Amino acid sequence: MPLAALAGKLAGTRQRLDALVGDDPHTDLRAVFSWSYQALTPEAARLFRLLGLHPGPDIAAPTAASLAGQPLSEVQLLLTELTRASLLAEHSVGRFTSHDLLRAYAADLADGLGLNDRRAAVERMLTHYLRTARVADQFLDPNWEALGDQPSVSGVIDQPVASHQEAMAWFFAERPNLLEAVRLAVQHTFDTYAYQLVWSLTTFLFRSGDWRGWAEAGQAALAATQRIGDRRAEARAHRILASAHIRLRRYPDAHTHYQRALALFTEFGDLTGQAHTHLMLGRLFGWQAVQEQALEHAQRALILYRDLGDQAWQARALNDIGRTYGKLGNHQEGLIHCQKALKLCADPGDRDGEATTLASLAELFHQSGQLDRAISHYQRSADIRVELGDRYDEAETLTSLAAALEVNGEHPAAQSARTRAAAIRDQIKERGATQIPRP
Repeated sequence: MPLAALAGKLAGTRQRLDALVGDDPHTDLRAVFSWSYQALTPEAARLFRLLGLHPGPDIAAPTAASLAGQPLSEVQLLLTELTRASLLAEHSVGRFTSHDLLRAYAADLADGLGLNDRRAAVERMLTHYLRTARVADQFLDPNWEALGDQPSVSGVIDQPVASHQEAMAWFFAERPNLLEAVRLAVQHTFDTYAYQLVWSLTTFLFRSGDWRGWAEAGQAALAATQRIGDRRAEARAHRILASAHIRLRRYPDAHTHYQRALALFTEFGDLTGQAHTHLMLGRLFGWQAVQEQALEHAQRALILYRDLGDQAWQARALNDIGRTYGKLGNHQEGLIHCQKALKLCADPGDRDGEATTLASLAELFHQSGQLDRAISHYQRSADIRVELGDRYDEAETLTSLAAALEVNGEHPAAQSARTRAAAIRDQIKERGATQIPRP
């Protein structure tokens, strides 16, 4: 067989075992794997088959327990049995993986499960990921819109998440699995799960710089909401996708999706949705250097947030207004609005809003020649970005800090900030991040 043809067969998970079948039945991989599989207890064998339904490269014990619909303590013993049989490897504490060919073998075995059993197992797994993601997402941004009641499915084991740090660690560990879970949800027509998973992933994907993944997930969410006919969810999906397009510099696509979202939110009188969309449209116009329209949308968002009594989002709108005034050359008006925003951020403890506003104030101070104040505010903003795990905005703030330090004659400190920013960009560039100017 030509190597190119063999490589093509090996690229498909379900074809890999067939591609490696030889003339000797004793060396057929299915036969070899079966020797270990047939030595398992019935409970461990069932778990191994169910693991064939998991779409990602590794799996945590609570996810495996949810997949099996069994108590965590029982499944941990079964995972140990599978590890001793060399069908799994515990590559880090509580996380298990196996060779691609073993995963293909498990997927073959999973095909032998009844349709109802497979569908029930997938739903338990998706419920586990969704419930954990929703809890973790609230630690990342408490001001992000919640989606209502958590799904209730029996046999699901929740992953405990009790802090911002634990939430970020869980998202980073599960990122490939969560993106594959979105695809799996679409494949199995669990469209509500697909949309809600993407919604709960949005803050993390934004902060980590995984914008290609964000855009792909947003497209899946949009298609899912259109299939189920949930127009409010469709409006939110349009907004998610538009925000990802901004980061990828696909500005015409972003305009299209924001305008569609705004039309839908207006149609059913969702003031919060309208306010958020106006705010993001303002930022989009700002990135395109159309500052008059950026200001108009930010001001319309502020009016809506005031009508809603939403203090945290009022602060974000005030910040955007202040930053835009600075771009228009009115630094005094910009400082007034951003200082109001900073006071509002402090009351609800909005650390993300605080970091953003500190960076805006720093930019205004820099523009007006107050370099010491600019440097101080940039540094405070960067420190909060580190705390939040917002890698891209940390790099952006460090770049601005370096420029201010350079003008102030602090050349070694400026070089240090630039080096840190470059290291961060190197870490995230493979995820689709591109350098874009702040609006």
